[in-house]
Amino acid sequence: MVLLLSSINDASTYDILNHLKNYDVKIITLNEGNRIRSISIDVTKENFKFTTTENDVICSNKIKLFLHRSNDFFFESDVKVSGEMFDLALLEKYLQSELRELKSYLYYLLYKINKKIISRKSSHKPFINYISINPYDPNKLIFLSIAKEFGLNIPSTYIANSKENIPNEPLITKAIGNAPMFITKKWIKIPRTERINKSNIQKSFFPSLFQEFIEKTMDIRVFYLNGYFYSAGILSQSNNRTKVDFRNYDLNNPNRIIPLKLPNEIKNKLNKMINLLGYFWCSIDLVYSNNIYYFLEINPVGQFGFISEACNFNLEKQISIEIQKMIK
Repeated sequence: MVLLLSSINDASTYDILNHLKNYDVKIITLNEGNRIRSISIDVTKENFKFTTTENDVICSNKIKLFLHRSNDFFFESDVKVSGEMFDLALLEKYLQSELRELKSYLYYLLYKINKKIISRKSSHKPFINYISINPYDPNKLIFLSIAKEFGLNIPSTYIANSKENIPNEPLITKAIGNAPMFITKKWIKIPRTERINKSNIQKSFFPSLFQEFIEKTMDIRVFYLNGYFYSAGILSQSNNRTKVDFRNYDLNNPNRIIPLKLPNEIKNKLNKMINLLGYFWCSIDLVYSNNIYYFLEINPVGQFGFISEACNFNLEKQISIEIQKMIK
């Protein structure tokens, strides 16, 4: 099957389709008229399945080639918000950003399909109208896939917009991208990682990220600086408030933070990933459970001040030293 992303008004697309009829090629076209209705992505296995408003069923393992003629992915329901509790303009902007992150990941997966096919069939560089990845615009889903390629363990991760596509296992949910702070006259809400109960979820919803819930021994925040790793263990499990997400800080009973040394095997794998992305510095989130290190996220602008102070790393000074080395 060939998957073609195009515009409903593109005459050249229809000419291509007419010619392909002579070659007995199955082709599915996505456009404004044939939108994605239901989506299910297994990030860990890098496969997906979605149905469209014209009842096409598209499975990643059936796609032989992806052609991006023009346009973008469209979903059956546009982003529309209502109510009085939130800043609706901010909420709509946030949901649009979540869709952009999801679309970027779909392009990434489809590019990888093309890369495999074209590498076998052609001596040319495997690239067909692909939107490039900007490592300084982090995409959690893409970086999870890259981490797995370098041999790092990642939690089972899924994207879905219907209850039937959520696996029956203990799960958490969090933003696909970066969630903003929502402020009203009565309260401030910062979306964090949350445990979910599948029985309480409605039948269909906005495309969302779900991840395997890991009973962790501790959270780990790593700061990477020009070849050096500074790692801190955050003992968040003994406090119910921080057990799922250590960023739900308990100021009255703060988590203990201790310096630790990562195994060389983990550092080597992280180093390969960081070299690919070309980072001078970045923050990395891991969790440790049952003698296994799980990669969660990498962020070129992640916070490091709290581990610098707690572990006496003096990172601000170390950064200034490395900058001096770079410019001499």
